[in-house]
Amino acid sequence: MLRKFYILSMLLCIGAGHAFAQEKTDRDYLRSGNKLYNDSLFIKAEVDYRKALELNPKSTDAMFNLANALLKSQGSHGTIRVCFQD
Repeated sequence: MLRKFYILSMLLCIGAGHAFAQEKTDRDYLRSGNKLYNDSLFIKAEVDYRKALELNPKSTDAMFNLANALLKSQGSHGTIRVCFQD
């Protein structure tokens, strides 16, 4: 009986931890994008930088990093397109 209680308690604790998990912030996406960029996964890094910009449209770090990722993946045409967006 005590063993069942212990197992049930552990399952509830694990479930509660997932329920209270925090949403990712723009800084989390920037860090993730930076790791991907350093691994030469430029398109995946671009996705994370865009997610960071969705959360914080004025993030100069995300804009700069996105431009660098686009430059590596698409050349100057993709970078210019992003730099002159409204």
